[in-house]
Amino acid sequence: LFSFSHSAPQLRHNNYNYHKMCTDCLLEEKPDRGTTCFSRGQYLPNFKSCASCGKLSMPTTSNQKKEEDDTKEIVSFVHNCAECQHEIATHHYSFKVVSDNQEYSMDCDLCGEGEDSKAIDF
Repeated sequence: LFSFSHSAPQLRHNNYNYHKMCTDCLLEEKPDRGTTCFSRGQYLPNFKSCASCGKLSMPTTSNQKKEEDDTKEIVSFVHNCAECQHEIATHHYSFKVVSDNQEYSMDCDLCGEGEDSKAIDF
């Protein structure tokens, strides 16, 4: 599902292309977040500072993409430095209904990796 480009490191996941971002801005690359999965926001305890400008401002977001239908929602966006717009990380969130379960996943160098599954009560 992931493929890499020779020009700039890029990942392809569920019809979205996104760059592998700057791990120098982070305390830890992809921390384990257990069952935590969010479609927006950021995990600030993992943000060291911008490797480009050295500032520690609240990251902004850009390039948000969202795809959804009755059984799934896929969201991706880029975390940027608020001062110089340096790309810190790409955030990917997905939600889908599989059989009698709701499945959530998050994959982001800044926010971490998380997965959760909840049974649907009928």
